[in-house]
Amino acid sequence: MEMESEAYVVYTLLRTAEAAQATEKESAELVTRQLNRMERVAQSFEGTLALRQQEGLLVAFQSASEALGASCEMQRRCASLPQQSSLRTSLQIGIHKGAAESDAETDIFPNCRQRTSFDTAEQLARAVPANTIAFS
Repeated sequence: MEMESEAYVVYTLLRTAEAAQATEKESAELVTRQLNRMERVAQSFEGTLALRQQEGLLVAFQSASEALGASCEMQRRCASLPQQSSLRTSLQIGIHKGAAESDAETDIFPNCRQRTSFDTAEQLARAVPANTIAFS
């Protein structure tokens, strides 16, 4: 049974800037470590992972304080991960309050990708400068 509810949808966009000497393997390892950290942060703030992509995450939260707290902690933890001399990362985050479809049997947000809230959160993340959080 599907239910529609309000959620705070967080879209994270992880960007990497590579020097010429960086290998694809080094870049992929750094991105994977960053995404794993961000996923653990989302879970610690009671977030529901809806989608993991190569460049970021889509997570739904029940409250604004959880969404913003997780976003700030993601920024902090990603910044504290030692950067390799040939690679740099930045994190752009968009948060939007809106409807998210919930499947009561699995308690996740499987249809969030088609939802306006997802699109808005993604647009916010793509529009802000590096290492910034936008909230609407």
